[in-house]
Amino acid sequence: MVTSPALAQFYLFTSTTAEGSLMSFSPVSFNAPVPFRPFAEQSLYWRGNNAPNNFEKTFYNVHSVYLRDSMIGVRVYGIDFDMLHEAFRRKNTNNFRYWNKMHMGFSLMLEKNYKHPPFPRDQMYEYINAEVFISYMHIPHQSRGDQQTKARIGTFMIMILAMPSQKYDVYLKFRPFAFSWLKLYFTQEYDIKYYGLQAEYELNKMGYDRSKCHSSKEIYNGLLLSAAAETSPDLKQRFLRIGLKFNFRNH
Repeated sequence: MVTSPALAQFYLFTSTTAEGSLMSFSPVSFNAPVPFRPFAEQSLYWRGNNAPNNFEKTFYNVHSVYLRDSMIGVRVYGIDFDMLHEAFRRKNTNNFRYWNKMHMGFSLMLEKNYKHPPFPRDQMYEYINAEVFISYMHIPHQSRGDQQTKARIGTFMIMILAMPSQKYDVYLKFRPFAFSWLKLYFTQEYDIKYYGLQAEYELNKMGYDRSKCHSSKEIYNGLLLSAAAETSPDLKQRFLRIGLKFNFRNH
């Protein structure tokens, strides 16, 4: 692949996600509308690859457009920090940075529910929203430095995301098989709670290769498919939820 000189000045990766619940099981029926509670997002992460100081290399700038159920939005600006960014040195005693990754992020969004009428001018602030997340990933000793997907067995990750006015997400996912994740999650959207078990399958067997810098070694590159069994005590329904995600990076 030929990279233009302009793009060569930046480390980029994009993430494309689409998912939704196709069926409910109480009783068995196709959801209406189909899919129920859809989610789609296109995100761009970037930073300069010739940053003048190390601080600029510890985070990505983030921009997105997304659909979440009936909410359409634009992530005007977000930031994703690598909190354990220092490269490992064998002479140092801080092995924690070598075996683990921790990220934190903040975002400012503009959102509108397309099913509702516009807000009056004196309530334009209602379009503004924000979110914060923190995540932790443990990488087994035998996986360190190996760029093959199959080498990552035993990895696990915890993430908490909060959008105080609308949404909370918590999940734990772990990797028991060569190319797959199992994910336990809890989501609350307004007053409705969802619990689920999701399986994720990475199709690219070399999804961690061609990493050019420390921060890209854990960014999967390629297509990922997912399926989840989800239940909502508030709606008294159970759902089948499927999705796909495609990541691309130039580093």
